[in-house]
Amino acid sequence: MSRIEFKIDGTFDNVRLVGQAINTICVNVCSTSTAYQIELATVEVCNNIIEHAYNEVAGEIYIELTLNDTHLTLRFVDTGIPAPESLTNPPTLEFDANNLDKLPEGGMGLYLIDTIMDTREYTTSGNRNILTVTKQLRTRQ
Repeated sequence: MSRIEFKIDGTFDNVRLVGQAINTICVNVCSTSTAYQIELATVEVCNNIIEHAYNEVAGEIYIELTLNDTHLTLRFVDTGIPAPESLTNPPTLEFDANNLDKLPEGGMGLYLIDTIMDTREYTTSGNRNILTVTKQLRTRQ
């Protein structure tokens, strides 16, 4: 099992960089499209932490990537505002597909994360918010 840890200041500029770093690691163990999906999920999680937990005031985000033969696990830890219980439930996308002017501008991040990743678990411990997501890998041949 391999493990890599990141600690970033929660700014939108750093989100792009950590997403690229995750992608670079992933392309060595899975397909390019899966690596991109994992990068996208990482960016969504970090953006949500910055926007909602830290209210766009920079706070630290700890990211732990664990890789074994069949799974990749990402664990995100922050000390911001805990997520409301309603956001910990499986999200749905509800909108009128015939009215493109009224597409929702937000609320799609968790849906996207749940679509890309195989599992999502959110907990709090003390003043820490912990989001863990996993992806089953089909390793490169």
